[in-house]
Amino acid sequence: AMTDNPTKPVRFWKYLLLTVFGAVLLVFVSLIWYLTTDSFQSMVRRRVVANLQKMTGGSVELGGFHASPRRFRIDVTDLTIHGHEKSGEVPYVQVDRIVAYIEVISILERELGFHSLLFEHPTVHILVNPDGSSNQPQPAIPSIHAKSPLEPLFSLAVGRLDVHKGELLWADERIPLDFVANDVS
Repeated sequence: AMTDNPTKPVRFWKYLLLTVFGAVLLVFVSLIWYLTTDSFQSMVRRRVVANLQKMTGGSVELGGFHASPRRFRIDVTDLTIHGHEKSGEVPYVQVDRIVAYIEVISILERELGFHSLLFEHPTVHILVNPDGSSNQPQPAIPSIHAKSPLEPLFSLAVGRLDVHKGELLWADERIPLDFVANDVS
């Protein structure tokens, strides 16, 4: 007489499937939780500052930074990029607030773009010295035709670009910047 129960293998596979599903769900929930921690926010903030310094060649200060991965939103306050201006002069770039909604263009190539990008009160200050030099810093990574290490990070495609109450300071002139542009690349 056979004592094997044909339902035992089915129960085993159901149990194994439920265990694997539970483990994957636990990992996913843990990852979502980690994305909201101060540790994650600090790591992303440090990377943003380091990448801005490499891209611009200037000294970067960042007042506030908050990433909301579930909404694909980044909020930055008090961004300042110092160029070669003298102490006490208006910095090369200063932005009161930036709100960026990120969209994934390609997961495999780690290519991101911006669904929308809002700059509140950006000030760009260009000084031209009598010898022809300016306060504009030089990027640490020279622009070349081949992809640089930063190019895959962001392909600068912006669905909507808003600039509110901005100004360009060119020599002694103040040029207001206040516009909305769609499909900028």
